[in-house]
Amino acid sequence: MSLSNVVRGKQAYKEVDPLMRVSVVQVASSWRDLREVTDRAEHYRAELAVLGAGKGIQFQWHDSQVSAMELAESDALLLLVLSGGTEQLGMSVIARWNGPVAILAHPGDNALAAAMEILALARSVGHAGIIVQGSRGWREEISLAVTLAKTYSSLRRAAIGSLGSRDIEVMSPWALEGAVREVWGPQLVHLPLGELVRYSREADADAAQEIASQMQAAAERIIEPDANSILGSARIYLGLRRIVEEYHLDAVAVNCFSLLTPLANTACYALARLNDEGVPATCEADIPSCLTMLFMWYLTSQPSFLANPSSIDLRTGTVVFTHCTIPTQMCSRFSLRSHYESNLGVGIAGEPEPGPVTVVRIGGKELRDVYAVGGQLIECGEREDLCRTQLAVKFGRPEDARILLSHPLGNHHMVVRGDWTRQINSYCDYFHS
Repeated sequence: MSLSNVVRGKQAYKEVDPLMRVSVVQVASSWRDLREVTDRAEHYRAELAVLGAGKGIQFQWHDSQVSAMELAESDALLLLVLSGGTEQLGMSVIARWNGPVAILAHPGDNALAAAMEILALARSVGHAGIIVQGSRGWREEISLAVTLAKTYSSLRRAAIGSLGSRDIEVMSPWALEGAVREVWGPQLVHLPLGELVRYSREADADAAQEIASQMQAAAERIIEPDANSILGSARIYLGLRRIVEEYHLDAVAVNCFSLLTPLANTACYALARLNDEGVPATCEADIPSCLTMLFMWYLTSQPSFLANPSSIDLRTGTVVFTHCTIPTQMCSRFSLRSHYESNLGVGIAGEPEPGPVTVVRIGGKELRDVYAVGGQLIECGEREDLCRTQLAVKFGRPEDARILLSHPLGNHHMVVRGDWTRQINSYCDYFHS
């Protein structure tokens, strides 16, 4: 995408593919009446067609002889179990598939019993999966299941770029890399921060000026940054985007404080814009936070606000989350400020509209813990002793604020618009139990 096609930093150049391609493989015992089994299959085909049209899911139908090459073209596998006595057929299909499986069990004829045996066998050889019973509400459950499966598969194809490292990390670099890969799927690509410094300095002057003009036009107010700061911020964005494109990265974590000396600027705007463009990007070289952002992007197609909890009111369950960068897609308006700690560069003071949000963080031993809480964004602050964007979130349960304070998984937490706790918990139940 050329820069002329990017309007005010709002249009993504990298999007989650809205179309989910799901292979449906039906299995039934040869001892069953063929006409009855065919009628069952046609019923589910018609119901799934309706679901697909409404949810952007393309269902591709196959019999049990489907090849591994045909299955590999899909984001998810849906095994339709139409009767009992199908364990061998079901497992032969799963053996040709590299990923999680959703099993839709007909509500009769011992189909559920067969589905349970199939899932138990599949899990014993390393496949994650879920059973949905073909009773009331099954279409919505299948929609959720294929979304989770696509998220799982997308994470296992993803690459996270790490530019620089943190001074404090809970795991050694190789242990962190192993945990990210083994537990969640993405590959870590370690890159020298000096490459970003060089690419920023080499950024095309006309392109940088165009980005700077877009930045200024989109902002409601410009307070501290001068023209040189805005132009330098644009150069960092162009340098970082070049790295993302050259190394085919799906997300990136940057040791932003190390840019202060060589560039006298910050990555706040660059990270915000990349998030707007569909590339999860975090500061402070925070890999667990970048992983959380990427997970939420694949799961929800929503960008995240990476933030510090700055105050926690245990009585009301209200937490103030702050940082100097936020995706502008999340905001009804925003101002350009300096970066709070250094008073350099271009920070973003964003103001999202009040409404439901989810606060989420991946962490813990081997990154196997997930903190996910729903709440309401109730107001935005303007304190001068905090980072520039300040969001007050009231949790649905005050006790969740106490857990955040007493058993934190880390400092940074992602704030995402909408209540996604059910999807997050379902993902963890299916793939990390």
